[in-house]
Amino acid sequence: MEQNQEFQQAIHAVEEADDAVGHLQANVTPRGMQRAQLQLQLAQEALHQAQSHDMDEEQEKRLKRAKEHLRHLQEAQQAIQQYD
Repeated sequence: MEQNQEFQQAIHAVEEADDAVGHLQANVTPRGMQRAQLQLQLAQEALHQAQSHDMDEEQEKRLKRAKEHLRHLQEAQQAIQQYD
């Protein structure tokens, strides 16, 4: 049960990071930059926690996609930071 909850939290954290980076791309502000950074960190921690549990094959695939998506979000946030 706990593993499923942590998996869902990890997926949700990546969705929150996606939302924060999307807002940042639309309107670059110091507050938006801070929010995006925080959400990215929380998502990374949540994914790490979820990985520490056994998952079924479908969950493993979704977690792998979420990790890849998080990596792209981090790259986007870093690019915005460099050009701001």
